[in-house]
Amino acid sequence: MEDVIDNRFSIEDSFSIQHLCMKGQHNMRKSHQHSYYELFYLLDGERVYYINNKAYTVKKGDLVIIHPKDLHHTKSANVPLYERILIYFKPDFISSLTATDAFPFHHSSMLLRLPLKEHGPINKAIGDIYTECREQKTGFETCVKLNLTLLLINLQRHLLLSNQNPCEQSHPMYEKMTEITSYMSKNFHKELSLESISRKFFISPSYLSRTFKKITGHHFSEYLQQVRIKEAKKYLSETQEKMAIVADKVGFRYLSHFNTLLKRWRG
Repeated sequence: MEDVIDNRFSIEDSFSIQHLCMKGQHNMRKSHQHSYYELFYLLDGERVYYINNKAYTVKKGDLVIIHPKDLHHTKSANVPLYERILIYFKPDFISSLTATDAFPFHHSSMLLRLPLKEHGPINKAIGDIYTECREQKTGFETCVKLNLTLLLINLQRHLLLSNQNPCEQSHPMYEKMTEITSYMSKNFHKELSLESISRKFFISPSYLSRTFKKITGHHFSEYLQQVRIKEAKKYLSETQEKMAIVADKVGFRYLSHFNTLLKRWRG
């Protein structure tokens, strides 16, 4: 039985903060994406964070920043408890205070492994934001914006001083699946199947199928469809090419199948 503490506060549709503490196993079923930034700060325990083609072990004190539209989901690690703060915000929430493209995560998601001495200031900054949202005193929206901006500036300074390579801590159990999903993302336009990938990476089809679902949250064919549809949506938004041409470019041989999947994944 899972014990859950879940407190969430929002400011219109531009900002939200959630404190979640959960015991037991909890796995997100599928990757998802959204139009706002996500800050995931782990207060205790461990989680496995899957971002696009790679998986990472998130430990106590780590902070994950998810760029809008990057595919991601989380899964339970070996530690049977985790506690985290999750912040969502749209770029225009703090655009009046700073230029969001000045921050290092403007173009990509990242995992920040913060040193112990920085845990206190980060905890305080996030705690102040949470307190303002919970108490909602006069002017709390402005205080949230200011505290969030200061938090992001401090994270930027940490990156500049530490020369840390974002998202460098991959989960050792996931290295092979990371290699496979990376290959799929680069070769989505080719004829790919569970059997062909199994042969290429010297893995039995049954083991690949089972492990792939466990790690990515998707069946092999479903994941491949999602990669292809994501690329198709990019083509359709950036070019004037016909649907049949786009379908062929991303690996679909039948237009009717492509149209069906596009409708299913749209949005």
